[in-house]
Amino acid sequence: MTGTVRSWIAQHRLASFLLVTYVFTWTVQGALALLGLEASWTQSILIGFGAFGPPVGAAVVVWASGGSLRAWIGQLFRWRIGAK
Repeated sequence: MTGTVRSWIAQHRLASFLLVTYVFTWTVQGALALLGLEASWTQSILIGFGAFGPPVGAAVVVWASGGSLRAWIGQLFRWRIGAK
């Protein structure tokens, strides 16, 4: 089954990205709504955690497509412009 899921993700990258992004974000936000936390640092941190849906979705698609997560993350830290 895992191979089937990976191949589906590799064939439908955009749909997979959107699906994983929304599922991650809405799961975190839904859990917060169900818990009914009052305004606090914990709630703020969890809301911020839910905002990581897009990078999680992208990482899943890169991984399932056979790409290198290390190279993908490395691009985030590669400066392409000079300091001036």
